Amino acid sequence: MLEAPENVATLIKVVTSRLFNLVSDHTFPTQPNVSVTSFATSFIKASERNTTKEVLNCIRVLQRVLPVIFE
Repeated sequence: MLEAPENVATLIKVVTSRLFNLVSDHTFPTQPNVSVTSFATSFIKASERNTTKEVLNCIRVLQRVLPVIFE
């Protein structure tokens, strides 16, 4: 990280950009599914793209990188 800080900056820019694009995407769930039936049908109708999982992955990357930066 000390050798190439521009790589870390690029990583953070790409991940945050992806995160904001996913959250504003029409496929991202805006309200939690209340019923068990709707939760079950969400698994049955699984699309190729799981935006919730992608958002969680972006947050996981930031969770690992940001503490090192602020250390």
